[in-house]
Amino acid sequence: MVDRSWLRRLPGRRREERDDRWGARIVLAGIVSIAVFVTPVLVAIGTATAVAHLVSMPRSHIGIVAWWALLIAVPGVVYVATTRLARRALPLAALLRMTLVFPDKAPSRMAVARRAGSTRSLERQLVESRERGAEVDEPAVAAEQILALAASLNRHDRLTRGHSERVRAVTDLIADQLKLPEADRDRLRWSALLHDIGKLSVPVSVLNKPGKPNDAEWKMLQGHPLEGARLAAPLASWLGPWADTIAQHHERYDGSGYPFGLAGDDISLGGRIVAVADSYETMTAVRSYKSAMTPEAARQELVACAGAQFDPAIVRAFLDVSVGRVRLLAVRSHGSAKFRWSTACLNSDSSPAQQGR
Repeated sequence: MVDRSWLRRLPGRRREERDDRWGARIVLAGIVSIAVFVTPVLVAIGTATAVAHLVSMPRSHIGIVAWWALLIAVPGVVYVATTRLARRALPLAALLRMTLVFPDKAPSRMAVARRAGSTRSLERQLVESRERGAEVDEPAVAAEQILALAASLNRHDRLTRGHSERVRAVTDLIADQLKLPEADRDRLRWSALLHDIGKLSVPVSVLNKPGKPNDAEWKMLQGHPLEGARLAAPLASWLGPWADTIAQHHERYDGSGYPFGLAGDDISLGGRIVAVADSYETMTAVRSYKSAMTPEAARQELVACAGAQFDPAIVRAFLDVSVGRVRLLAVRSHGSAKFRWSTACLNSDSSPAQQGR
């Protein structure tokens, strides 16, 4: 393999042009997202026009009813079929929004998006490799496969589509306030993006269930951090201490979290950062079991939970992010939905900051 490391160190070389890094392509991602929803409509309209042109309207009453039924049914079937095909491009739109560094040369986003269409086979490959006690080839190859799994989570959990990417964005804001070195930010970005990848093992009906999960469902939900750590294990050596983020993002600062019951600084820095980012995103998002909070109310909830659920230093860092930047992120992600909760973090399991699944 040709050593291209010298190319990455060239002065003035833009970060997004490096061979080992993806730069965000926001405009192109927006175009792909719009096309996913507009294309089926245009195809259906074109089909309706073609049917109306090819099949003349009869004069009898029964014939007219049948003609209209045909004019509605055929474009409807075409619309459903085209929508299913078009939605396969959603992982590509998500990948285009990402800024990521890779262990080696960055893969093609199109290739990763294609892999995202076969979630089950990819998961089986990873499970089989771990059972054999071998890593999945090498970190560069594992990164591409695991990223495809992360992209496919958008299809698996339709109602929370984009959650992991928004958590990554909030995590970036906190990392900026903490002035983390670039290499640490690069790896934390991966861990934030993969924090919920273990939800691939949780049925969609449980993920999107209105209301409180029962004991069996809650047990499945609580298993996703360890399942995520297992799926991301081939990247652990490259991620270093930031790999612990995935398993520990539901630990609580007071020791009452899961899966290990860690407390204080025993929780990895990544776990403490993503816990805040994850809870903030969940509180300000619309879910099947709740409405959205305003950014202001969510920030108040984080303050109320500091020292119990969250590391006060991380909450302080998040609060130091300008309101304008947080508002921009909230409006871009969730629109203007508003909802008020009471801040009862210390004494109630119904606190909004504890509702993240």
